[in-house]
Amino acid sequence: MFSGDVTVIKQDLSILQPTIFVSVPRMYNKFHDVIKEGIRNASGMKGKIAKRAIKTKIENHKVDGCTTHYLYDKLVFNKMKAALGGKV
Repeated sequence: MFSGDVTVIKQDLSILQPTIFVSVPRMYNKFHDVIKEGIRNASGMKGKIAKRAIKTKIENHKVDGCTTHYLYDKLVFNKMKAALGGKV
């Protein structure tokens, strides 16, 4: 059950593992900012792979609407997905 404290929402999500996450835009913006900051601060090969993964998925989505990528999902996006409980 949700603890009611938004400062520990990440821990709540990892415990609850929701399949649907309804929220307000401000909460999504906070997740977005944390993810972008993590990518911006990633150094070396890790940073290059993360940036390339995002660019590739955006390009693929524009071309054919595809939102999955075999390699980048495993290397990059499953870690982000896990931060939201792994099932969203």
